[in-house]
Amino acid sequence: MNAKDLRIGNCVLLDTGLTLPDFHIIRANDIQVIDDKILKDISIEPILLTEEILLKFGFEKIGDNLYEKDGIQLEFGWYEQITVHVNSVFVVNINYFHQLQNLVYALTGEEL
Repeated sequence: MNAKDLRIGNCVLLDTGLTLPDFHIIRANDIQVIDDKILKDISIEPILLTEEILLKFGFEKIGDNLYEKDGIQLEFGWYEQITVHVNSVFVVNINYFHQLQNLVYALTGEEL
């Protein structure tokens, strides 16, 4: 992952190679560390969006492959592609939780 893709508060997986990847929330000092590649022995991986994650963060299932929260709709499509609509207008395709966090923050000014 690239530090420019992340914001403070984004959720990622950290993999030290010693244990199973661990859920991690990015803190202020993490961005500089990631950008400077100081974490040579740690892999930072994005979290794939799943139904479980959407439901956990307040989205409601409103159709077979459709979820909604505060006017933001996500639709699971082919090849794990997720289409985002805001007020029925196509916005973007995403795959990862940090992308959804950034989009929701950009649209609403609130954290997921």
